[in-house]
Amino acid sequence: MRIAAPMTIGVIAAWVPLSTLFFINAFAYLLSACFLYALGKIPRSGQETVTSRLSAGQYIRDIGYGLKELQTNRLLFVILLFSNMGFLVWQVCWNVGFPFLANEMGQGDSSMLAVLIGFYGIGNLLGSLFMARLQYQRHLLVIIAGWLVQAVGFLLLTQGLALHWLAFLAAAIAGVGGPLIGIPTVTAIQTKAADSNTGKIYALNMLMFTGFSMLSSSMGALWLGTWPVKELFFASGLFLAIMCALGLALERKARQDKHQSFSA
Repeated sequence: MRIAAPMTIGVIAAWVPLSTLFFINAFAYLLSACFLYALGKIPRSGQETVTSRLSAGQYIRDIGYGLKELQTNRLLFVILLFSNMGFLVWQVCWNVGFPFLANEMGQGDSSMLAVLIGFYGIGNLLGSLFMARLQYQRHLLVIIAGWLVQAVGFLLLTQGLALHWLAFLAAAIAGVGGPLIGIPTVTAIQTKAADSNTGKIYALNMLMFTGFSMLSSSMGALWLGTWPVKELFFASGLFLAIMCALGLALERKARQDKHQSFSA
């Protein structure tokens, strides 16, 4: 649905009023809740162990186990850091940059935002199809490539007001980078974290994502939201490009250290 929704929102928004879109969104959440509730009715294996409800102290200890895992597994920590750091600018571009750009492009026509998001969704689909066939071991390198694609898309969006076709192309390019960031993050947690700590690392990853997203939204409300949309996308793309350069340097250093340890 995360792939289909951005692609179909443009068509739906052209036919129904905005209030209907909120109704569709609410119905989708209700439907999801029903499906999740139905999972509890599925017969369980007789060998499955029954766990008791965790106390507050046990939750705190679990958080400590997850943090200790990241402290000892530095590569996994760097992967999670760089997979979430880019949301410091992505969130404000999504919540502020895209709507303001669409408003100026369409001169108040709200359907222009739906078209931009639709092209972003097309890019997401292409990125997902690419990741479905890609075999990789260097998770950090793939994540950096994803943010670099996002940076190219954001920098091209700076010319969207002058060339509307370029804005649509840039949105699709930025969308391609999404799966290159999210999918390797999930597989890195699954393969590099200890089995007993996988769920804890997932939770810490979501906490990191929420923290960067909240900071980005706050900056958009207090500071970045006052910038001209062209400057916002330019600064965001430049930030992502610098972040990718730093990530490449760290990834290269990690590989060199690994080779040296094997040689020794």
